Amino acid sequence: MTRLVFVLIFLGFAYNHYGQDVSSNDLRRPLNNVGVNLLGDASIISLNYERVFHQRDRILMTAKLGIGYTEEFRWCFGFSPCGASDSYFTLPHHITGNLGKRRGLFEFGLGATLISGSHSSSYIAYPIVGYRLHPLRVKKMHFRAYLNIPFTGFETSDIIISPLGINGGYSF
Repeated sequence: MTRLVFVLIFLGFAYNHYGQDVSSNDLRRPLNNVGVNLLGDASIISLNYERVFHQRDRILMTAKLGIGYTEEFRWCFGFSPCGASDSYFTLPHHITGNLGKRRGLFEFGLGATLISGSHSSSYIAYPIVGYRLHPLRVKKMHFRAYLNIPFTGFETSDIIISPLGINGGYSF
């Protein structure tokens, strides 16, 4: 009998016990982000709200909506007069998927920006590929850097469209 108890105790210590499941950490991730976007999304600057949806372990989906500002692009040289550039209101939005274990996530998806003003293209769509640092707990900062090259909007040469963008903000 004592041998059986000894074997059971030995097997109990030999078996690895994990106090937390890996997916339980994902449930504590912040679900809301508020941030400032510089360049990218066919905006010079924009203020964004983003919602995070947990799909599965290591997979997140995000949906973003923002308001921003961009202006007309002009080449002005010192010897030629250059008038004031036109300003435009932008409404960037996207849906992305994010893959990763911890804070660092690979991001991919589709986005678009609605631009108000008098120009030939008012809706610019683009794919998004980037890297996101998303916190594991609430009340932390988030950061993302991404690349977006528009499908449309190349005929609109008067709007500044940057293929690179950075975003940072607060997660809650």
